[in-house]
Amino acid sequence: MFLTLHNNFKFVPLYFITIVLGTILFVFGQYFLRVAVNKKDTFLQTWIIFTFIMGFTGLISGIILNYVPYIKSKNMLNFENKEMILYATFAGLVFAFGNFFWIYTISTKESLGGIRVIMAGVETFLLFLLGYLLFSEKFTFTKLIGILLILMGIYIVV
Repeated sequence: MFLTLHNNFKFVPLYFITIVLGTILFVFGQYFLRVAVNKKDTFLQTWIIFTFIMGFTGLISGIILNYVPYIKSKNMLNFENKEMILYATFAGLVFAFGNFFWIYTISTKESLGGIRVIMAGVETFLLFLLGYLLFSEKFTFTKLIGILLILMGIYIVV
């Protein structure tokens, strides 16, 4: 489906299409989270259900990709790369606890837009720093100005 869509819009990079689709889904997800935590003291239950559903979705996806004959992906559950398993496990744990704080923040009834603006700005800064320090990504004056403008924008908006 994504490739067919991408073939019709070759002038748009595939990563751009997928990030826009992912963002739209995240927006609806945040709406549903806000509604779920609308009652007092439900954020822990919401986080538990949210985390369970994420794991269940991964499990079902793995089963479908491995065992449905016409979809079966080659070596999907071939867990020989121990480094990948370790990093994926750490990522899952970090995201699970990050989601804990994110859902708590949504439960405080602060503006969803304000929450996302702060998250996006801090995330942009930290990812820029990580990319530079750990992945040898290039540091440019333009990137620095962009980060400063984002942080100033957060200050103005929030």
